[in-house]
Amino acid sequence: MKYLCFIILTILIFSCEKDDNNLTCLNSFENSSKINGINVYSSNLNPANNTNIIGNSIALTDIIWAWTNNDNSIEIKDFQTNDTFMKFENSINQISLSNHQIMLRPLINFSGTLYRGDFYLVTEEQWQIFENSYKTFILSIAELSNTYNIHSLCIGTELREFVSRRPLFWKGLIEILKENYPTLKLIYAANWDDYEAFPFWEEMEYIGIDSYFPLVNKSTPTVDELMTAYNSIKNNLYDLSCSHNKKVIFTEYGFRSIDYAAWKTWELPSSSVNNTYNFTVQSNGYKAFYDTFWNENWVAGGYLWFWDVYKTELSNNPMFLNDW
Repeated sequence: MKYLCFIILTILIFSCEKDDNNLTCLNSFENSSKINGINVYSSNLNPANNTNIIGNSIALTDIIWAWTNNDNSIEIKDFQTNDTFMKFENSINQISLSNHQIMLRPLINFSGTLYRGDFYLVTEEQWQIFENSYKTFILSIAELSNTYNIHSLCIGTELREFVSRRPLFWKGLIEILKENYPTLKLIYAANWDDYEAFPFWEEMEYIGIDSYFPLVNKSTPTVDELMTAYNSIKNNLYDLSCSHNKKVIFTEYGFRSIDYAAWKTWELPSSSVNNTYNFTVQSNGYKAFYDTFWNENWVAGGYLWFWDVYKTELSNNPMFLNDW
């Protein structure tokens, strides 16, 4: 009997401790206004369409391809670095009179690799070549913060293998950025399936997550079904936020207007080969997402994927109706 009482008392003590920790975490975050942001391709911005941009924050996005050299090394070329710098600078000037916060967000793809998270290299020499070009590229983009009012810089997106295999490189890059650009807020965008593995959340402004969680395997799930599917995800993100004392920001979130948009989005057909559309699943997806996360004080907000300034009104062409 005494032994049973001891077990019960122990459980109660640990339960109380857990509750106290949760209360501490909840009280450690201010209920500040949300970052209501959008991802926009920098090359799309011009004075004629900037009035279509919604939200209070813009993630200026540019896709860069790292190409393979004759010796099988891979790098970002200098002309690509210069091109991205000029695209970002031009875009910043286009929106300089608006009230939008600006995040610079280059997205790196790799020739010969279907998904950027799977990219890795074999030899130390190959890694050195690529890392030198990546560092030059990121530092060049960061330099824009010395001239313009840049809120944040996304230092990488979904680079699972690169991060796990080369942590010393990332540690050094972060140290250089913090030393030379102390006012620039750093963000890393982890994919939905590997955010717990990123080892440098303590050094980031937020815990950045690209939120394409497969939720419900139905063509048109209800809002309630989607919110139920979000429950365990929400608990995990909350625990991660508490453990690092960092707010979560959804560096990408969104739903296409197409059947199964709340399931495995990467398996969906592209709009160019499929003319069917489903506005209900898209609407349900957004409502479930906002109702689940938006009022939580440990969530900083997010960036919609993505806002196409050329498609801000519905087109009669069906192939434009099932996109983001």
